[in-house]
Amino acid sequence: MQRVKNILVLSLIVTGLYIPFGPSQLMAEVIHPEVGFLVVAPDRGFLGNEEVRDAYEAFSKEYATALVFATSKKTAKNIAAGVNVLKAKQVRKIWVLPLFLSPENILYKKALGVLNTQAWGVPMKIGETMDGSYLIEEILKKRIKDLSKKASKEVLVVVGSGASNQQEEAEIKEDLEAMLKRVNRSFGFSATEVVVLYDRVAEKAVRKAASDRVVDRIALNRAKGERVVVVPFNFGRKATHMMSSWNRLKRQISKFDNIVANGKGVIPHKNVGIWLEKEANLRLPLSDDEIGVVLMPHGSDFNWNETIRENLEPLIDRYKIEYAFSMADPKVIERAVKRLEKRGVRAIMLIRIYSLAASFREKTEYILGLNGAYRRGGKVIRVASPVVFTTFGGSEDDPLVAEVMLERAKALSKNPKKETLILLAHGTDNEEVNGRWMNNLASIADQMRKNGGSAFKDI
Repeated sequence: MQRVKNILVLSLIVTGLYIPFGPSQLMAEVIHPEVGFLVVAPDRGFLGNEEVRDAYEAFSKEYATALVFATSKKTAKNIAAGVNVLKAKQVRKIWVLPLFLSPENILYKKALGVLNTQAWGVPMKIGETMDGSYLIEEILKKRIKDLSKKASKEVLVVVGSGASNQQEEAEIKEDLEAMLKRVNRSFGFSATEVVVLYDRVAEKAVRKAASDRVVDRIALNRAKGERVVVVPFNFGRKATHMMSSWNRLKRQISKFDNIVANGKGVIPHKNVGIWLEKEANLRLPLSDDEIGVVLMPHGSDFNWNETIRENLEPLIDRYKIEYAFSMADPKVIERAVKRLEKRGVRAIMLIRIYSLAASFREKTEYILGLNGAYRRGGKVIRVASPVVFTTFGGSEDDPLVAEVMLERAKALSKNPKKETLILLAHGTDNEEVNGRWMNNLASIADQMRKNGGSAFKDI
């Protein structure tokens, strides 16, 4: 039996299909086994593919999956083998997760050609490439932080890959530029540029010409700043450390002064595996016990916080709840998220318990990866998590607020006909926002009058 298993493993590796398993993992329980995930990655050579497998391994233990590599000649064979593995697991639907940084990568386009033109006998949908994910942006930020000293006096060059002609080069460049624009808000480099290496699919002379252009652009950027920071942000060839697209480029640019680089790119990094899990969770149904709630009130001293907890106690038995008392503190939010992850949730609703819906909304959404813009983004960490996030908040002028305020007033009142109620709010020094507070107070006062508050002399 062991000999048969060894032969099976060898055959899967040779055909470009990878399924890690131990003695009991072939039939291991996975999340929603009716949905399968076909992870399609570019063939990078031995060491590069091993890095992909390392990132994929934890994902494969939790979900019904197969990993296939898109190659220059045998992509169709590899994809068919992966689909057959998922069909053998009796999945009723397949989602394709493309481990590519641009839909214009030539190997991804080859994979799409196969996926979209064959009948697979099971419904199949294709997810988006990685370039729009905040998790991947955070990898790029980390690579930049490791190299940059004073961005305002430096030039940043990001090296992409995967083109086979000038049109693909331009489109890959455009995709990476969009990411770089978002990332550079955190740094403020004096200038930035994206350059693109070609895939082995292209003819040798075309690849060399593209490589020469990349070297020339890096050299020319030295005139724009005191240092040029070079980050190879791609899934380029990496047969070994020596036999890699980065090592070849490094030899060419090492002759120039003021070039700063360490060769670290997209992978290995934990966020790649987290991206796979998050993409899967976005596409799976959720049961009630897989949904968690983070409650985020402002917070104060012990007794104030305990009052909040006591009032929310009835919810504890109905929902998986963690608290994040703060003004959207990233570390506090992260702590609550990680606690819920350990409790088995795959989706989290963060409720901002403030008067205004806008209070800390932008910052919270940025921390959770729900938007890419925040004026202080460079100083705020983002939570790297596979769970699906959503957030809402702000009581505004909700009728329940008016009802509670009136109850409080009646409890204090002795002679309402001679009493005037004064509604107070936090307020701000921003006239526009302050106007929102005042409008809410006016609305709450009007609701109070219509529901019994008219007994008071005035509100």
